[in-house]
Amino acid sequence: MEVAVDLITRAISILEAAYEDTEDPEVERQFTIANSNMARLRLSLKDYQGAIVSYESALGLLSEGDCVPTTRVLHTKLQLGSGLVNFKLGDLEVALSLFEAALETAGDNLVSRGQVTVLLAQTLWAMGTEEFREIAKAQLLEWCVYRSSRIHLFLTRCHSITTDSENSTAINALAGMGILTEDDNLVDAALSEILGLPLERRHRLDPQRNIDYLLIQYHLGQASSNSGHRTDIY
Repeated sequence: MEVAVDLITRAISILEAAYEDTEDPEVERQFTIANSNMARLRLSLKDYQGAIVSYESALGLLSEGDCVPTTRVLHTKLQLGSGLVNFKLGDLEVALSLFEAALETAGDNLVSRGQVTVLLAQTLWAMGTEEFREIAKAQLLEWCVYRSSRIHLFLTRCHSITTDSENSTAINALAGMGILTEDDNLVDAALSEILGLPLERRHRLDPQRNIDYLLIQYHLGQASSNSGHRTDIY
């Protein structure tokens, strides 16, 4: 990653000089993307202050109200990344406002909205109060569509559900929240839909097997509680 930072630094210098000579919109876009990639690298390297500078530089190059789909996606990702940096720095209110802005920018793009929704819910959860945790659950519940009658019955009690039944990241986060609050109904509701999918499709939606890991930990916790002693896996 350090080598990548060095190479992108050089690329940024080249693109900046090229834009000053040509004022070519395509060069400007490449310059914006280079700054975006620099921000992501600095975030990965835990250089949070440097990441904020890079995200702000990239965001400053985008035109407000640009309706070109690819530009809106880039704008959303920059707001999302900037929110994540502030989250890492512990500035939860700023992170929350950036995630909310990203949600608005994402518009009808389901992929972008799904990514933003998960991080927004995680930020709300991290704020620690019962009220924010309930709002976090609501954010994820509103994003997940469940088809079985059992899930519909449970969710009708809670919130109306709209889009993206197979957002495994959102389902995983929702199940985690259910486990942490000892809400078995929520855990069942969150996992039932994706566990009902064919195994091959489930693995394609969740290549890192996060849901499998969550299930193992959940059932180990249940076994430990029932037996009165810790259960370990070797």
